[in-house]
Amino acid sequence: MKRSLSLILAILFVIFSACSKTSDSQPGGQSGSQPDSVNADNVYLQVKGRNLTDANGNPVLLRGVNVDTYKDGWADDVSAVAAAVASTKANVVRLGWYSHISGSPEPQTGTTFYTADDLDRAITAFANQGILSIVMLHDLTGDDDVAQFQQIITAFWTEPAVVAVINKHQTHLVVNLANEWGANYSTNGNNYSQNDVNTFINTYTSAIAAIRNAGVKVPLMIDAYGFGDREDVFTSNSYGQGTSNGQYLLSQDPLHNLLFGIHTYYWENDGQSTPTVDPTSRLQAVINSGLPFVIGEMGNILPDGSAPTGYADLLTKANGLGIGYLAWEWYNDGTTDETGTAPYDMNMTINNKPQGDGVTVPTSPSQNSWGYNMLNGTGYGINTASPGTQKIVFPD
Repeated sequence: MKRSLSLILAILFVIFSACSKTSDSQPGGQSGSQPDSVNADNVYLQVKGRNLTDANGNPVLLRGVNVDTYKDGWADDVSAVAAAVASTKANVVRLGWYSHISGSPEPQTGTTFYTADDLDRAITAFANQGILSIVMLHDLTGDDDVAQFQQIITAFWTEPAVVAVINKHQTHLVVNLANEWGANYSTNGNNYSQNDVNTFINTYTSAIAAIRNAGVKVPLMIDAYGFGDREDVFTSNSYGQGTSNGQYLLSQDPLHNLLFGIHTYYWENDGQSTPTVDPTSRLQAVINSGLPFVIGEMGNILPDGSAPTGYADLLTKANGLGIGYLAWEWYNDGTTDETGTAPYDMNMTINNKPQGDGVTVPTSPSQNSWGYNMLNGTGYGINTASPGTQKIVFPD
């Protein structure tokens, strides 16, 4: 009897150990257990390992576009724009938004379509087309002031009316907390310090806690500092917690539901007249980190309009590694092309030069090579890349 009991206990120990190891592993090469209570009712999208996953738990490869919602708040065109995006195979849009909170340093934006009800309508318009919305707050682009972040970014995402909109749409929504917030070459001359890292991680750790405490459960997306360029703020262990900074942030989210956004304009062209840099090592490092990365922005020319980016090569390589991406921008971008190669600047649609009209999709490269290629380019096009762009299965 004693021997039999010992044998039973030994078997139970082996079974328990095996189950523990299984629960600790996640897709995409990243380890870390999630409580059984996380998204048990499958009511919002969940990040697992390197991937956003759909309602069936399958990894989602995001391919889509950035959209200036309501033409920066001035025109009620969201239904027509959503229908135009839906005429492509895009499965995601990143919707630019502004808080209109007093004290925001962002230049004046549209004062007609900017309320919580308007945000609700915009998300609805794309959801009705089966397209995921990533709502991005644009107020503090390139800023690194912590007090402003708390007063504008955290305050906006915890405002009860905004939380209500988020929760209404939680089955088909990601929240991109702040566009390109944090230290950058304008604040530090590209000399990143330990204080820059600490400020970034501490600020986002506090924001995650406040937003989760407000009842928001959807995936939260965090842009890298350096205007989105510096993936190392997530992949390195410079915060000193014995793990990567990104993994530390994930551990601070009780729902383990974060995405990390990178903007790769300079990954092939660091300021030269033509792209000369091979981005393979940086893209591979993103994969090796095991963290859930998305290229939130990539365009045809550098943000100052001075040179081409090498987008076709970079996005082809990113696609080959299974990294999702969103093109900048569908319409209404104000960048001035200085290369003479982009008649619509960084905008993908045609008509109403150079900003595009948001509804007319180019049908040949002669109309708008950037927009046409981003949709149909070999190896990376939203409509043509392999594996094919798939609609996301949203929770019921």
